[in-house]
Amino acid sequence: MLEILNHYVWCRVGACYSSIYRYLLIDYLDDTKVLDYFLKSDKIKYGPSPIIISNNGAIIFYDLFYDLMLVRNDRIKTYLEIEFPEYYIKFKTKYYLTNNIILLIMTQIL
Repeated sequence: MLEILNHYVWCRVGACYSSIYRYLLIDYLDDTKVLDYFLKSDKIKYGPSPIIISNNGAIIFYDLFYDLMLVRNDRIKTYLEIEFPEYYIKFKTKYYLTNNIILLIMTQIL
């Protein structure tokens, strides 16, 4: 899983990146120890958005945080919420606001 995460983070080919996420990470990333090890490794030094470092030394950028929050595993989501509370607040606000706007538009159309 470590090599899959590494490839996913740095992949520049859209179809490959999307396939890794859709067919591997979203359903099968379920070990917080693996994720923690990866985020504390030297694999993430910079990102497409600013990086933050948790109190425990895990490093992440917002785009990766957002993608990982959509993984179908509550332990992963809880880990991310605890390690990166400022990104969690941003995610929660942005994600839920977007969904509520979509619902509002859909109710107006129907």
